[in-house]
Amino acid sequence: PVIISFSDVCDSVEGLSLCYQYAGSLMRYKLFYQKDTPYTYTRYKAETLQLSYDRQKGLTDQIRAGKFREPCEILESYFASLHSSTDTRLEETKKIAVDLIDSILSSVSSDEYPVKDAVGSSEEIQNGIMSCETVHEVADRVIGIVRKASDYMQHELQSRKTDRVRDIKDWIESNYNRDISLNEIAQQMKLSTAYASRLIRESTGMSIPSYINAVRLEHAKLLLVSTNISCAEIGRK
Repeated sequence: PVIISFSDVCDSVEGLSLCYQYAGSLMRYKLFYQKDTPYTYTRYKAETLQLSYDRQKGLTDQIRAGKFREPCEILESYFASLHSSTDTRLEETKKIAVDLIDSILSSVSSDEYPVKDAVGSSEEIQNGIMSCETVHEVADRVIGIVRKASDYMQHELQSRKTDRVRDIKDWIESNYNRDISLNEIAQQMKLSTAYASRLIRESTGMSIPSYINAVRLEHAKLLLVSTNISCAEIGRK
């Protein structure tokens, strides 16, 4: 098949050799991968400089989980590769960074977790990135934004976990004096049995059956010291 490659447009005779070099790079890429597109060197570099889908997905998954170390390592490695590339230009890096942050925040934001609102407006983020004077500054700016997003998710997830633990404990306190099970608790809380059990174990160090028994014992102790009810009667309550 006929393979066509175009360089960037140049406006001087001196730039012809560079154009020839760019067209040659794109031609070798297309021959090696047996691809018809992209046609222009500019588009080729834009594609090769993008963070890969797999790495970006891994990054967003970690942010959703409220983790920062892994996203930071991915971004540091990515921007280090951009900085070391002789083809990287500052203005191009800024545009890549703006698109990358927009894609990341759009992926992790939802009605339940409005991450985009928590880290600042799109205009503020774009202006901050475009004001950077080096690739290192761009990297620091992007990593700072991702850190804010991770911190927000970590706080929200922990807050909701705390609320769920409190709800489970409150429900057990209200129902300890009858026969209750893990399945019933999970159903009442609209959680899986595994997750409900894990929440209580992380909070108390006990399984749900053990925690229920502990609550019953505490109430029995209270009745023993504060009433004249017999042990046998307390045991029946």
